[in-house]
Amino acid sequence: MLKPEAERLGVALGEARWEDDAYDAKLGVVESTHVHLVGFTFGCPTSEIVERLHRADIQVAVTVTTVLEAELAADAGTDLLIVQGTEAGGHQGSFMDLPGNHRPMWPANALSCGCTAHAPTGIRPLRWWRTRLW
Repeated sequence: MLKPEAERLGVALGEARWEDDAYDAKLGVVESTHVHLVGFTFGCPTSEIVERLHRADIQVAVTVTTVLEAELAADAGTDLLIVQGTEAGGHQGSFMDLPGNHRPMWPANALSCGCTAHAPTGIRPLRWWRTRLW
C-alpha cells in the first residue's frame, strides 16, 4: 500500500521490524507501583497477563470496538470493557484486523457513564464504561 506512494515520491521505505517495546518490563512497573487499574487499547492482553495483574490486585480494562473483540477480552478474564463505537467520534481503538464497525455499540437508552450491563451475545456481566457523547 505504501510502496507505490514511496516510489512516486522517490523515497525508500524503512524495513518493517517488530519489537515488544519492553512490554514485560512495563508490566513489572505497573505491578510494582500498585496501581488499581490498567487499561489496554489497540490490543488485548493474554489470559496469563490478566492473571498476573490480578495476582498483583490490579483490575484490567480493554477497549473493544466489536462484539468479537468484547468476547475475546471477556474470555481473557478482563474486569472492564471500554466499549467504543462510531458514536464516540474519531478513530476506533480496535485490535483485530476486521472491517471497521460502523454501527453504535451501545443501546440508545444507555447512560454515558459507568454502569453494569450484560454484554451482547450473552457475555457474562462485566463492568462497562462508555465514553461520553459530545
